[in-house]
Amino acid sequence: MLKALIKIRLLSLWQAFVGRRVQKRANKLKIVLYTILAVYIIASLFASMGLIFRGLARPLVSIGFGWLVMAVAAIMSVAVSVVGSIFMTQQQIYEAKDNELLLSMPIPPSYILATRVLMILILNILFGIFILVPAFFVYCLEVPAVSPLMIINFIIALVLMSFISTAISCICGGVVAFVSSKMRRKNLISVVLMLAIFFAYMYFYMNIQTYTAKLIAAGAEVAAAISKSLPPIFHFGMAVTGPDPLALLLLAVWCLAPFAVVYYLLSKSFIKIATAKRGTVRVEYRERELKVSSVRAALLRKELGRFFSLPLYVFNCSLGAVFALIGAAALIVKGAELKAALYMFSGFQALVPLLVCAAICFLATTNCITAPTISLEAKTLWLLKSMPISAYDVFYAKIMSSLVVTLPPLAILSVVACVVFGATPLQWLLIIVTPLLLQIFISLMGLVLNLLLPRFDWLSEMIVIKQSASVMAAVFGGMAVVLLPVLVYVLLARNIPGDIYLAMCALLFLILSLIMLAFLKGKGAKIFNEL
Repeated sequence: MLKALIKIRLLSLWQAFVGRRVQKRANKLKIVLYTILAVYIIASLFASMGLIFRGLARPLVSIGFGWLVMAVAAIMSVAVSVVGSIFMTQQQIYEAKDNELLLSMPIPPSYILATRVLMILILNILFGIFILVPAFFVYCLEVPAVSPLMIINFIIALVLMSFISTAISCICGGVVAFVSSKMRRKNLISVVLMLAIFFAYMYFYMNIQTYTAKLIAAGAEVAAAISKSLPPIFHFGMAVTGPDPLALLLLAVWCLAPFAVVYYLLSKSFIKIATAKRGTVRVEYRERELKVSSVRAALLRKELGRFFSLPLYVFNCSLGAVFALIGAAALIVKGAELKAALYMFSGFQALVPLLVCAAICFLATTNCITAPTISLEAKTLWLLKSMPISAYDVFYAKIMSSLVVTLPPLAILSVVACVVFGATPLQWLLIIVTPLLLQIFISLMGLVLNLLLPRFDWLSEMIVIKQSASVMAAVFGGMAVVLLPVLVYVLLARNIPGDIYLAMCALLFLILSLIMLAFLKGKGAKIFNEL
């Protein structure tokens, strides 16, 4: 029974990364392309982490603090593992939807808990590999010799660090589950926390050179602080770089003991956790007049309700809107400095409107709310098709929900940019209208792509939102639509005045939008009715 549960969990974890099961007669070209893409992504992650530790390893090894390189890598590994698995912990242990189903079967509760914790542990090991392996590789390049014992100790230490990451994830996941259960809009905390984590990561990554320089300058003080206040991190560094068997033993104690305590507490309260009825804040009922709305308005509310109820949907498909608001605030605060920096270059003033508009358009390409929206109807598509509504009514609601979310932030950023950079009346019109037309085109194109590339065999919304072909095609297609005019201008059309070229781009986006709209009203409606 335990073996079967583990197999099911592993298959579920595998599908969370690669999507649907690989078919026996799968297209060989598709398998090759996906393999190349996976290798590229993995190589990029390893290379980026290696570059971070490259500037840290050489100076620290030269002054005798080589273990501090691996200690810093261990801190980053624990942080990334906890952040990356906290929501999975919340969903798998505290808010799993299949708890009652599994408990109704002749399966010991201890098996259910063990398999779920095992999945979190495996996920944390994967996060650890992406952080610690590049750091260890860079460290090995800076030391005179690498012994087999050092490699063995590193592998064991990497697995041990995943246990303490899992223990912290279980605690944090419980806190998030408890707090969200007390909120009326329980998904709000997930969205806010995701955005906070993302922007914290971006801030750290943009200032990594500053932190590296400070760490090198204060190497002795940081080493002393870690050895006193973070024993597991200190023993990890010593176990790997020593290699020190005693440090490895102490690391095992520091990692396994907290994990054992957390697992024991979870096992004692798992039945209570699994059967808990998590409600929301009670709302006092007040009798009000019933309001009747049109079909399209009702469908629009449904689309917006689903969008804001899925934190991953908000985070992955409307990031450009969030960045647009942040960019507007940044321009208000730092716009004068940015304008002065751009205008330092002679003859550069004429290009400023083009650059501003191109930057806003690039943000629009990351808003692909409509790209997974048909696929997300997998369980309710029959209900939509059974109602006395047209296919275009459904399309209208999906397109408008995207525009309601994305157009206002882009318009705000465009207006602020025009004020800061002192645009002419014509430039005001073009800088505001061009990104909005592009966003309309991307919303229409995303819906068309999802009609042509629907995916209804998903087990989790995450697969559709993050890994479906329609989402990838919408994002990269939108980027191509922006980059192509930029390349044409740089290579062939630099003699055309910037205002005229922006007007040509706006006209292009309008024509493309009309083509997509005509497709949706004609063949798109037929495709939807045949789904």
